[in-house]
Amino acid sequence: MLTARPDVEIVAPEAHRDLVAERAGVARRERRSASTTGRTVSAGGFSFTAVPAAHEEIERDAQGRMLHLGYVVRCGPFTLYHAGDTIP
Repeated sequence: MLTARPDVEIVAPEAHRDLVAERAGVARRERRSASTTGRTVSAGGFSFTAVPAAHEEIERDAQGRMLHLGYVVRCGPFTLYHAGDTIP
């Protein structure tokens, strides 16, 4: 639950937006949790660019949205890559 930090923004795959909101205990519209491949969103001074991630293969939901994403995260002069939900 995000009651302790109501200002926290969530960045997660659009395909899991409802699940993320449910698990965080917030209404779907209250938090940013919509990222799709190639899209960049900003939160808390960071920018997150979604890139495809896979287990053994790329998986998509019924609407064609990626189920697993990695993120290129930028803050000031720093950039890092978070592999997300993937298998090497």
